[in-house]
Order: sequence, then C-alpha cells, then structure tokens
Amino acid sequence: MKASNGAVLLISIVALLSTHGDFVAAETSTTPIEGTVTRVAERHIAAHYPDFDSIKYPPIVRDDGTIWTVHYQLPAGTIGGTPVIEIEKGSFKVLRAYRTQ
Repeated sequence: MKASNGAVLLISIVALLSTHGDFVAAETSTTPIEGTVTRVAERHIAAHYPDFDSIKYPPIVRDDGTIWTVHYQLPAGTIGGTPVIEIEKGSFKVLRAYRTQ
C-alpha cells in the first residue's frame, strides 16, 4: 500500500511540474517583433530608470492598436511599481514612459 501511495504522489508531482513548465514556456515565448519592442523598452529603462532591474522582472508586451505597451511583472505579494513604456509601432519611438506605484 505504501509503495502505491508513493507512486501516486510521484506521478502527481511530475504531472504538476510538466503542466507548469508548459505554462511558463507559453507565457515567455515572444515573436521577433515583441523581442525588438522589449529591447527598445529595456534601453529606455536603463537610461531613465537606472534603479529598476529589467532583467530580474519579466516584461509583458501588449498590443494596444497603434502602440506597444511594455510593463513588468513583480513577484506575487510584492508591493511596488514598475516602469510602463509605450512604443509607437511604425517607428519604435518611445511615446510615453511612467512608473506605476
């Protein structure tokens, strides 16, 4: 009986980890254009928000019609804000940048 309980536990853990791994991979996959948008945002952040670690927090790129909006995801339970960068689609020019709280 103990052996079967252990096997069920092991199978459950493997299934959970494999499902979570797929979710993370899907969430972090980007198109080449989103990669370019992210690089533009990171260069702007390095120049204007040097205290923010854009490598530590994953960027979230959102298509908002004529602009791309890039913001960053803080860990769950963290209080604080991140830079938000709005980038024009045609020229990759930073139109607006601000920091949330």
